Amino acid sequence: RTMRRLLEARVNVLALDSDVAVFSSPYPHLHGAFRRFALVAAFDTKGGFANVNVGIVYFNNATAGGPVHSIMLEMERRVEAALAMPPPQKVPYGSLPGLFWDQNLFNKALLSAMANHALSLPDPAGRSFLGGGEWSRTHAAELRRLGDVLKTWRRGEAAAPPGLSVRPPWFPHRAEYRYWSLRRAAVGADASLWRPVPEERILLAPPWLVSADNAFGHRYKHWLYG
Repeated sequence: RTMRRLLEARVNVLALDSDVAVFSSPYPHLHGAFRRFALVAAFDTKGGFANVNVGIVYFNNATAGGPVHSIMLEMERRVEAALAMPPPQKVPYGSLPGLFWDQNLFNKALLSAMANHALSLPDPAGRSFLGGGEWSRTHAAELRRLGDVLKTWRRGEAAAPPGLSVRPPWFPHRAEYRYWSLRRAAVGADASLWRPVPEERILLAPPWLVSADNAFGHRYKHWLYG
């Protein structure tokens, strides 16, 4: 909610989880080669339904009422809806992340925007990315395709900055990134209704900008950037 309010106040926000180490300022790159992306996050093979990890996130000139803003509103709406539910008598451990885990919430709200349809919470048994509901079941193939970043998101390349050690083949001098253009936003924080808006792009950063064991690059070789 705090980040959403800062976005509405036209403040660009860089938010990092406590397990993130910063070795140099990312702003020359965020304001340079990647300045046209409204949201920068990280690819993560374990990040969620669209493989997006929001442990590192940067809002850059995202528009109030736009797609990125709507994703944040939809995350809030889902948390509020979950808190308003009667406490269940028995709660399977696997269902808790489906209600309150930020990775789960963000990825589900993002997929809702990409699919132009609200994907429901909670997940059955907290495990299936398809969520409940007949629409999700009948569009299972489409949702899997949208969630497959490496096959469906657009690909780009960016050269590692001078002075950064690079050790091919794990991390080449020109490394890939992925991005998706969102052209719809929720109406009144209700992701069942989407309206066309000017597009905003979401970037999954190249490994020399955000390096992690489950991110782009060779698994468990992220430390070779330095």
